[in-house]
Amino acid sequence: MLVKTKGIVLKQTRYTDSSIIINFYTENYGKQSFIYSRTKSKKGKNRFNIVQSLFLLDIEFYYKPKADIYRIKELSQSVPLNDIPYNIKKSSIALFLSEFLYRVLYERIADSETFKYLYYSIQLLDKQNTTIANFHLVFLIQFSKYLGIFPNNNFSETNIFFDLIDAEFKSQIPNHKDFLDIYESKLLNSIINCSLNNFYKLNISKDLRNNIIDKILQFHYIHLDGMKEINSFRILKDIFE
Repeated sequence: MLVKTKGIVLKQTRYTDSSIIINFYTENYGKQSFIYSRTKSKKGKNRFNIVQSLFLLDIEFYYKPKADIYRIKELSQSVPLNDIPYNIKKSSIALFLSEFLYRVLYERIADSETFKYLYYSIQLLDKQNTTIANFHLVFLIQFSKYLGIFPNNNFSETNIFFDLIDAEFKSQIPNHKDFLDIYESKLLNSIINCSLNNFYKLNISKDLRNNIIDKILQFHYIHLDGMKEINSFRILKDIFE
Protein backbone atom coordinates (compact mmCIF):
# COMPACT_ATOMS: atom_id res chain seq x y z
CA MET A 1 0.00 0.00 0.00
CA LEU A 2 1.40 3.39 -1.02
CA VAL A 3 1.07 6.01 1.76
CA LYS A 4 2.35 9.50 2.53
CA THR A 5 3.55 11.16 5.72
CA LYS A 6 5.78 13.99 6.89
CA GLY A 7 9.12 13.06 8.42
CA ILE A 8 12.14 14.49 10.22
CA VAL A 9 15.54 13.06 9.28
CA LEU A 10 17.31 11.60 12.32
CA LYS A 11 20.04 9.48 10.78
CA GLN A 12 21.26 8.14 7.45
CA THR A 13 23.55 5.19 6.76
CA ARG A 14 25.04 4.09 3.47
CA TYR A 15 23.57 0.75 2.39
CA THR A 16 24.93 0.27 -1.13
CA ASP A 17 26.55 2.56 -3.71
CA SER A 18 23.10 3.57 -4.88
CA SER A 19 20.99 3.42 -1.71
CA ILE A 20 20.91 4.58 1.89
CA ILE A 21 19.02 3.68 5.05
CA ILE A 22 17.21 6.67 6.57
CA ASN A 23 15.77 6.84 10.08
CA PHE A 24 12.87 9.26 10.28
CA TYR A 25 10.57 10.41 13.02
CA THR A 26 7.32 10.50 11.08
CA GLU A 27 4.06 12.27 11.79
CA ASN A 28 1.83 9.22 11.34
CA TYR A 29 4.06 6.20 12.01
CA GLY A 30 6.55 7.32 14.65
CA LYS A 31 10.23 6.44 14.33
CA GLN A 32 10.80 4.24 11.28
CA SER A 33 13.58 3.02 9.00
CA PHE A 34 13.44 3.41 5.22
CA ILE A 35 15.57 2.42 2.27
CA TYR A 36 16.01 5.09 -0.38
CA SER A 37 17.58 4.41 -3.76
CA ARG A 38 19.19 6.74 -6.26
CA THR A 39 18.12 6.53 -9.90
CA LYS A 40 20.53 6.44 -12.83
CA SER A 41 19.38 9.79 -14.22
CA LYS A 42 21.26 13.07 -13.67
CA LYS A 43 18.47 14.19 -11.39
CA GLY A 44 18.79 11.00 -9.39
CA LYS A 45 22.42 11.71 -8.58
CA ASN A 46 21.33 14.63 -6.40
CA ARG A 47 18.49 12.85 -4.63
CA PHE A 48 20.52 12.28 -1.47
CA ASN A 49 21.21 15.99 -1.01
CA ILE A 50 17.90 16.55 0.78
CA VAL A 51 18.64 13.83 3.34
CA GLN A 52 20.46 15.81 6.02
CA SER A 53 20.08 16.08 9.80
CA LEU A 54 16.64 17.41 10.83
CA PHE A 55 15.49 18.07 7.26
CA LEU A 56 11.69 18.22 7.00
CA LEU A 57 10.53 15.96 4.20
CA ASP A 58 7.40 14.55 2.64
CA ILE A 59 7.72 10.78 2.32
CA GLU A 60 5.80 8.56 -0.10
CA PHE A 61 6.50 4.91 0.66
CA TYR A 62 5.23 1.35 0.43
CA TYR A 63 3.65 0.44 3.76
CA LYS A 64 3.31 -3.07 5.14
CA PRO A 65 2.13 -3.61 8.73
CA LYS A 66 4.91 -4.78 11.10
CA ALA A 67 7.63 -4.45 8.46
CA ASP A 68 11.12 -3.68 9.78
CA ILE A 69 12.04 -1.37 6.93
CA TYR A 70 10.08 0.37 4.18
CA ARG A 71 11.03 1.31 0.65
CA ILE A 72 10.62 4.95 -0.32
CA LYS A 73 9.07 5.80 -3.65
CA GLU A 74 9.58 9.56 -3.46
CA LEU A 75 11.05 12.19 -1.13
CA SER A 76 10.54 15.94 -1.33
CA GLN A 77 11.16 18.89 0.95
CA SER A 78 8.11 19.74 3.01
CA VAL A 79 9.60 22.95 4.44
CA PRO A 80 12.96 23.97 2.90
CA LEU A 81 15.65 24.83 5.46
CA ASN A 82 17.51 27.86 4.17
CA ASP A 83 20.19 28.39 6.81
CA ILE A 84 20.84 25.18 8.78
CA PRO A 85 22.67 23.41 5.91
CA TYR A 86 25.05 26.37 5.38
CA ASN A 87 25.55 27.72 8.90
CA ILE A 88 28.21 25.70 10.73
CA LYS A 89 26.82 26.49 14.18
CA LYS A 90 23.25 25.64 13.22
CA SER A 91 24.28 22.49 11.37
CA SER A 92 26.29 21.39 14.43
CA ILE A 93 23.23 21.84 16.64
CA ALA A 94 21.15 19.94 14.07
CA LEU A 95 23.64 17.06 14.07
CA PHE A 96 23.63 16.94 17.86
CA LEU A 97 19.83 17.10 18.18
CA SER A 98 19.25 14.52 15.44
CA GLU A 99 21.52 12.07 17.27
CA PHE A 100 19.81 12.86 20.57
CA LEU A 101 16.35 12.31 19.08
CA TYR A 102 17.49 9.09 17.44
CA ARG A 103 18.54 7.84 20.89
CA VAL A 104 15.44 8.87 22.85
CA LEU A 105 12.48 8.43 20.48
CA TYR A 106 10.91 4.98 20.57
CA GLU A 107 10.25 2.88 17.50
CA ARG A 108 6.79 2.98 15.92
CA ILE A 109 5.24 5.32 18.49
CA ALA A 110 3.59 8.29 16.76
CA ASP A 111 2.60 11.33 18.83
CA SER A 112 1.17 14.37 17.12
CA GLU A 113 2.16 16.85 19.86
CA THR A 114 5.75 15.62 19.91
CA PHE A 115 5.95 15.87 16.14
CA LYS A 116 4.48 19.40 16.14
CA TYR A 117 7.01 20.55 18.75
CA LEU A 118 9.92 19.15 16.76
CA TYR A 119 8.63 20.49 13.45
CA TYR A 120 8.22 23.98 14.91
CA SER A 121 11.56 23.92 16.78
CA ILE A 122 13.55 23.04 13.67
CA GLN A 123 12.00 25.88 11.70
CA LEU A 124 12.66 28.26 14.60
CA LEU A 125 16.35 27.30 14.62
CA ASP A 126 16.58 27.73 10.85
CA LYS A 127 15.02 31.21 10.87
CA GLN A 128 16.76 32.56 13.98
CA ASN A 129 19.05 35.51 13.26
CA THR A 130 20.19 36.15 16.85
CA THR A 131 22.70 34.14 18.88
CA ILE A 132 21.85 30.42 18.93
CA ALA A 133 24.44 29.24 21.48
CA ASN A 134 21.78 28.33 24.05
CA PHE A 135 19.14 26.89 21.74
CA HIS A 136 19.94 23.24 22.52
CA LEU A 137 19.88 23.87 26.29
CA VAL A 138 16.31 25.15 26.25
CA PHE A 139 15.26 22.61 23.63
CA LEU A 140 16.42 19.62 25.69
CA ILE A 141 14.74 20.78 28.90
CA GLN A 142 11.45 21.73 27.21
CA PHE A 143 11.47 18.50 25.17
CA SER A 144 11.76 16.49 28.39
CA LYS A 145 8.04 17.21 28.85
CA TYR A 146 7.33 14.98 25.86
CA LEU A 147 9.58 12.27 27.29
CA GLY A 148 7.75 12.33 30.61
CA ILE A 149 10.77 13.40 32.67
CA PHE A 150 10.31 17.18 33.03
CA PRO A 151 12.04 18.42 36.22
CA ASN A 152 10.00 19.58 39.20
CA ASN A 153 10.53 23.34 39.21
CA ASN A 154 10.48 23.91 42.97
CA PHE A 155 13.53 26.19 43.03
CA SER A 156 13.44 28.76 45.86
CA GLU A 157 15.66 30.68 48.27
CA THR A 158 16.09 27.47 50.24
CA ASN A 159 15.85 24.83 47.49
CA ILE A 160 19.13 25.63 45.75
CA PHE A 161 20.62 22.24 44.79
CA PHE A 162 19.10 20.30 41.90
CA ASP A 163 19.04 16.54 42.50
CA LEU A 164 19.44 14.80 39.14
CA ILE A 165 18.08 11.52 40.48
CA ASP A 166 14.97 12.89 42.22
CA ALA A 167 14.50 15.52 39.48
CA GLU A 168 13.83 18.36 41.88
CA PHE A 169 15.59 21.08 43.86
CA LYS A 170 16.71 20.35 47.41
CA SER A 171 17.65 22.54 50.38
CA GLN A 172 20.73 20.45 51.16
CA ILE A 173 23.40 18.76 49.08
CA PRO A 174 22.19 15.19 48.30
CA ASN A 175 24.18 12.28 49.69
CA HIS A 176 25.29 11.26 46.20
CA LYS A 177 27.30 12.86 43.39
CA ASP A 178 24.48 13.41 40.87
CA PHE A 179 23.47 16.97 41.63
CA LEU A 180 24.00 20.56 40.45
CA ASP A 181 25.81 23.18 42.51
CA ILE A 182 24.22 26.50 43.44
CA TYR A 183 25.23 28.31 40.23
CA GLU A 184 24.23 25.44 37.95
CA SER A 185 20.93 25.01 39.79
CA LYS A 186 20.07 28.69 39.43
CA LEU A 187 20.83 28.48 35.72
CA LEU A 188 18.74 25.33 35.31
CA ASN A 189 15.82 27.15 36.94
CA SER A 190 16.21 29.95 34.37
CA ILE A 191 16.27 27.40 31.53
CA ILE A 192 13.17 25.63 32.87
CA ASN A 193 11.34 28.97 32.97
CA CYS A 194 12.50 29.96 29.47
CA SER A 195 10.29 29.18 26.50
CA LEU A 196 11.97 28.06 23.30
CA ASN A 197 10.90 31.32 21.65
CA ASN A 198 13.02 33.26 24.17
CA PHE A 199 16.11 31.06 24.34
CA TYR A 200 18.34 33.86 22.98
CA LYS A 201 17.64 36.00 26.08
CA LEU A 202 19.74 33.71 28.28
CA ASN A 203 23.22 35.05 28.98
CA ILE A 204 25.53 32.12 29.70
CA SER A 205 29.32 31.88 29.59
CA LYS A 206 30.93 29.14 27.50
CA ASP A 207 32.27 27.26 30.54
CA LEU A 208 28.96 27.34 32.38
CA ARG A 209 27.13 26.35 29.19
CA ASN A 210 29.35 23.30 28.76
CA ASN A 211 28.91 22.37 32.42
CA ILE A 212 25.13 22.63 32.35
CA ILE A 213 24.70 20.73 29.09
CA ASP A 214 26.81 17.93 30.57
CA LYS A 215 24.44 17.82 33.54
CA ILE A 216 21.32 18.01 31.35
CA LEU A 217 22.54 15.02 29.33
CA GLN A 218 23.42 13.21 32.56
CA PHE A 219 19.84 13.83 33.70
CA HIS A 220 18.56 12.13 30.55
CA TYR A 221 20.99 9.21 30.95
CA ILE A 222 19.67 8.66 34.47
CA HIS A 223 15.97 8.79 33.60
CA LEU A 224 15.86 7.17 30.16
CA ASP A 225 16.70 3.46 30.18
CA GLY A 226 19.24 2.40 27.60
CA MET A 227 20.12 5.89 26.38
CA LYS A 228 23.62 5.89 24.88
CA GLU A 229 26.24 8.63 24.83
CA ILE A 230 25.69 11.44 22.33
CA ASN A 231 28.96 11.46 20.37
CA SER A 232 28.30 14.64 18.40
CA PHE A 233 28.08 16.66 21.62
CA ARG A 234 31.86 17.09 21.56
CA ILE A 235 31.52 19.32 18.50
CA LEU A 236 29.27 21.80 20.32
CA LYS A 237 31.77 22.23 23.14
CA ASP A 238 34.30 23.69 20.73
CA ILE A 239 32.17 25.60 18.27
CA PHE A 240 30.49 28.14 20.59
CA GLU A 241 32.59 30.82 22.27
